[in-house]
Amino acid sequence: MDIRIDHTFPRNRGGFRLQVDIGADSRRLAFFGPSGSGKTLTLHALSGLFQPQSGYIRVGDRVLLDSAKGICLPARKRNIGYLFQDYALFPHLTVRQNIAFPFGRPWRAARRRERNTRVEAMLDSFELTAVADSFPSGISGGQKQRVALARALVTRPSLLLLDEPFSALDPLLRIRVREQCGAMLALFPTPAVIITHDPEDVMIFADSVTLYERGRAGETRSLDSLTERDAENSELLRTLVRARSVREFLRRTEAPARSF
Repeated sequence: MDIRIDHTFPRNRGGFRLQVDIGADSRRLAFFGPSGSGKTLTLHALSGLFQPQSGYIRVGDRVLLDSAKGICLPARKRNIGYLFQDYALFPHLTVRQNIAFPFGRPWRAARRRERNTRVEAMLDSFELTAVADSFPSGISGGQKQRVALARALVTRPSLLLLDEPFSALDPLLRIRVREQCGAMLALFPTPAVIITHDPEDVMIFADSVTLYERGRAGETRSLDSLTERDAENSELLRTLVRARSVREFLRRTEAPARSF
């Protein structure tokens, strides 16, 4: 994935400038930084919800944006799944209907059979079969997130985008849902980008991280390559190194208990 975009908003919208230069081939990439640093804008540019003034976006072998050549694929043609922060489930549709929604209304019988097969497979994979005919108001927060994730993956997208998917949850539920979501994503080969300001999200989901500060995306680093020396030069990296150290300590202390 290559993202090189530049966009300056007018003064009446804060004069914010977004400058992104990312080259990454990791399967799980995190955009990490404080709120208002440009992470969501980058996700919107990837998905086609926002067109930057200039730049270039390539995912795999597909060029999604090339302002110099006048290329900007519409969102519907980008084959990208998007898990919104508030899940954006349709309250008048059942769980099954929400998951099937990306297919629209397939008129051909073969297309309907393919849709139904994929939807039922998602219901099974995400352990939602028991609530398939329920409406969003009648299921738990964790189930809502699994429905939204299944809907984002049902069309087999080339890339999955996750927009701070746990920020709206209370701390105890966040821990459980984060672990469940990580386990679910591990079942699918789809590359994913998650944006977050929580280092725990980075530790669980990502193998590489791009740092965001004040509209600028810094270098992309693999988590394994982070060292204590990095922590001396950046508050964001210091936060990640500390979070990794805590997880490694907890893993070591839990290992003997699991052996009994």
